[in-house]
Amino acid sequence: MPVLTLRDAGTLVAELRRAGRQVVFTNGVYDLLHPGHVRYLQAARALGDALIVGVNSDRSVRVNKGPSRPINLEQERAEVVAALACVDAAVVFDEVTNHFACFAPMSESIPSRIASAPSFAMASRGSTPFGHRSWQK
Repeated sequence: MPVLTLRDAGTLVAELRRAGRQVVFTNGVYDLLHPGHVRYLQAARALGDALIVGVNSDRSVRVNKGPSRPINLEQERAEVVAALACVDAAVVFDEVTNHFACFAPMSESIPSRIASAPSFAMASRGSTPFGHRSWQK
C-alpha cells in the first residue's frame, strides 16, 4: 500500500468515511519491525474497515528516544509499514506527543477510531495489545 502525504491521507480518510467505512488510525516509530508490531497492526485493522498508520518522523523520534535514534530513516520505516497486508496506507508525521493532532486541520478527515498500544510486550504474548477510542463528529 502507499506512503501518503498528510494531505493525501486526510483525503483518503474523508473518502472512506463518506463511503461509510470505519477508519482506524494508529502510530509508532516502527524502527525495527518485529512480530509484536505486526500483531498489533493486525488487531488494529480488525477494529475497522481500513487502517492508516502514522510513522513518527526522524525529528520526533530523536526528541522522544534520543539522538542515536532512529536507526532507519522515516521514509524507509513508512515503506516497510505500508507493505504490510493489514495496512491501507502509511503517513509520516512530525507530532512529538499527540498522534491525533496530525489530522486536526482536516476535521472531516478525522479517523473513526484511534488505536494505541500501551505495551508491545502484551501483543507479543497474544493478549489484547491496545485500547481504542471511537471519535464522533
